[in-house]
Amino acid sequence: LTLPYLAALFPPEHDIRIIEEGLEPLDYEDPVDLVGITTMTARAPRAYQIADRFREKGVPVIMGGFHVSALPEEALEHCDAVVQGEAEGLIDQILSDLAAGRLSGIYKNSGRIDLNHLPAPRYDLLKKENYFCFFYPVQATRGCPNHCDFCSVAAFHGGRHRQRPVADVINDMRQAGDFIFIVDDNLPADRDYVLELFARMKPLKKLWGGQFNLSAANDPELVRAASDAGCLFLYLGIESVYPDNLRSSGKSLNLKLPAEEAIRNLKRNHIEPWISMIIGFDHDDSRTARDIIRFCNRTRVSLLLLY
Repeated sequence: LTLPYLAALFPPEHDIRIIEEGLEPLDYEDPVDLVGITTMTARAPRAYQIADRFREKGVPVIMGGFHVSALPEEALEHCDAVVQGEAEGLIDQILSDLAAGRLSGIYKNSGRIDLNHLPAPRYDLLKKENYFCFFYPVQATRGCPNHCDFCSVAAFHGGRHRQRPVADVINDMRQAGDFIFIVDDNLPADRDYVLELFARMKPLKKLWGGQFNLSAANDPELVRAASDAGCLFLYLGIESVYPDNLRSSGKSLNLKLPAEEAIRNLKRNHIEPWISMIIGFDHDDSRTARDIIRFCNRTRVSLLLLY
């Protein structure tokens, strides 16, 4: 979502292209005025290589995203400027500084952004023909009220969960295609909000996937509403089969919730469960992988993401 949404924040007179290196080659000879790069930690070394190449050719580079927001000084060794945190409200200043030849340093908002009336993402800039099955990214909420030790979301968003107006989200969905992925890290954190959203989604007849927590997945009314709104799959952060790991990492909420019943509840409503597990906690040992596989076989989950 990041790049097509950022493109929507730019004034319309600017020519913007989105390049996803996994799907098409980069052209370092392009006569561009500014390169913007977003990256997560695992891909930061490659992002820095790209930034270095463009700067060698005299092209200004600005970077953003979770990794460089956490380590802006590291990123500034490879780029001219960093957007730390959310970018709304900063674009005009960035463009003014670029035009004046003084783009540099860290750009940061003084507070959290008001999520009312955000522009719809520039879906037209995404090369959908490069994908086998393209899911249009949509955001309804930002942040998560939980503070799990291994997660960057709370640090980036300040441990707050903010909601966009449901009407704005529905407008984005109308502009999207038949398949949608709701990118929110904790979509159902506000139960009343998400029930209203699902009710408004139902007439759109879109097919979608997203991310749920175990509490929501154990809620029959909420899961049924998601299914009625066209949900195909939901991603659950189960993280570990060992209670000591959950307790030590701040994911203690999962200790009180039956993960296997949550998965059965999704399947009863024709929603495929995707789950994440982490290997590398202090209480993990040579048995951990086998125990995770046994859990997946027992619950018949469709997809395991292992970190």
